[in-house]
Amino acid sequence: MPTTPTLILCEQLAAALRGAWRPVAPSAVEWHYFRRLGDADEGEHRVRGRQVIIYPTGYESAAETRGEDRYTHNITVHVAERYPDAGDPPRDWVTARVDFVYDRIVQGFDFGREPPEWNRKLITESAVVTVCEVDRLLGSGNLFLSVVELIFAELRDA
Repeated sequence: MPTTPTLILCEQLAAALRGAWRPVAPSAVEWHYFRRLGDADEGEHRVRGRQVIIYPTGYESAAETRGEDRYTHNITVHVAERYPDAGDPPRDWVTARVDFVYDRIVQGFDFGREPPEWNRKLITESAVVTVCEVDRLLGSGNLFLSVVELIFAELRDA
């Protein structure tokens, strides 16, 4: 069990998404430091199902008051899924994945107005979204890849 606040947040986000989405194998949610997302011919690294990977990418901490520290957590989320058929993925297929990113990641992790039950001092400061990396989608691998860069802040007892 990690003790670093940003790693704890990654675990909490992964658990919250698992509970809301309920992925069926081979789809999955995990937090990790890195994860290879291989092209179509890369055996063990080939993406199967929809994969949501939550990465801790940085953090800052500073005293906020005499009794609390303010943590700023930088988290990156990749949503990856391979189009299973030959040819270019149709617009409706891509749209369903873009909507998933918006509904489950951008909106699902938006704690700007209402903090989550599992951390009443957490707020979302921003979300920057790469809707779809077109080069990966139109390459030989037909890989949908969306990248969401999130910034969270929280007050923690000193």
